[in-house]
Amino acid sequence: MAKQFNAKLASGSSEGSLPSAYQIMQFDITTNGGDVINIIDLIGTINITESLYRSSIQLNATIQDGLNFLEIKKLTGNEKINVHLKTVELTDDNSGEKKEFKLELYLASIQNYSKASPGVQYYELVAVSKHSWINQLKVLERSFQGSIGQLIQSICKKDLEIKPNFINTDTKDIIKGIYPKLRPLNAVSWLLRNAFDNSTPFYFYETATNGVNFNSYDNLIEEDTYREYKQKAFYTGEMDSKDAYEEGMAKIRKISSELNLSKYLSASSGAYASNMMSFDIATKKLEKNDFKYEGKKLKKLNKNLPFSLQTEFQSKKLNEFTKAKNHFISTNSLAFGNLSNYHQPLVPTLLKNEAYLENTEFMTHDIELNGDFDLCVGKKINLTLSKSSDPDELDDERGNMVDKLLSGLHIITSITHKFEEEYTMDVRCKKDSLVLELD
Repeated sequence: MAKQFNAKLASGSSEGSLPSAYQIMQFDITTNGGDVINIIDLIGTINITESLYRSSIQLNATIQDGLNFLEIKKLTGNEKINVHLKTVELTDDNSGEKKEFKLELYLASIQNYSKASPGVQYYELVAVSKHSWINQLKVLERSFQGSIGQLIQSICKKDLEIKPNFINTDTKDIIKGIYPKLRPLNAVSWLLRNAFDNSTPFYFYETATNGVNFNSYDNLIEEDTYREYKQKAFYTGEMDSKDAYEEGMAKIRKISSELNLSKYLSASSGAYASNMMSFDIATKKLEKNDFKYEGKKLKKLNKNLPFSLQTEFQSKKLNEFTKAKNHFISTNSLAFGNLSNYHQPLVPTLLKNEAYLENTEFMTHDIELNGDFDLCVGKKINLTLSKSSDPDELDDERGNMVDKLLSGLHIITSITHKFEEEYTMDVRCKKDSLVLELD
């Protein structure tokens, strides 16, 4: 029996049509003895978290147990969980298009146990994807040879038993070496440190919608914008209409921000300029490389630079202080004949890559949205945020109520899908540049 939440019925439809409406269709636990138990009636809340920096999704479900289920079924924290969640997207003819999550996960922990009264106990189930569980059981101790994309694809297939949704193979350098007794996902992270696409970083992540992905920042910012989200009053017209549904899907319910506007810290981290000294121990060659942030040479989400070229210290602009961040790299070009070793791709790509990483921390917004099964980390969205002013007090020249400093294109880096009395999402998004021209 499914559980339905916050459902506003569309005409001629028996399904929920509000953006925040959802149904729990299935929440089954397969015990160690092989019994499959549907515990929908014990579920309090469900949170599903995905992140651009995490290789597995994570489910947290609160349980209200008045049946002594924990002892009777002998749960030990490794059981399989099958979850089926569903919502309905309202279409132009007011009929519903079904959207759903179907997830197979495995318990990683049972935590936060409490017993407020003799008859009821409360606890939280924490579950992760199967490949994350497998990762805990083995290490890699073999040699490798290939491009980083090929190596990660091999780890996924041979060691983690997963078929990725997308593997970016734009990493062309063939590298050779030996995995130093790393767990499979640690080996992936280790490879990611030296993986670059047009000098941009790579990410290995899983989404509830699309599964496991290996993609670059270069690719992500080239994708089409998923949706524009706005701070505005909710639609006041006919609530069962497609327009009302779309307004609800695009509404920013809450927002808080980490502006991180400290050039003082960013400059010293290599965001705008840096240098590298690399020494090849095979040829005894010392090479020096400088990096200067130049807007036309770096891809950005928005048009304008995240810093001002008018700012000067000692008659130099921020992007001219190449000694602000120093890198020292040791390489061995003849370690494997004509093939590169693990460190070779760093020179001189690391400098620009570090600038990309630092500038993606330039501005962060945490927003609450109505639920959307199609929204996932890695998507590019446009935020239109309002100025903090009374419209009546703005003159004609400043009549546009959009805050251009805070608004603009962003990349989503984490989402927590929250299934409580209604389906909402806590979304963290970041941008590396500005709509507003500082100079």
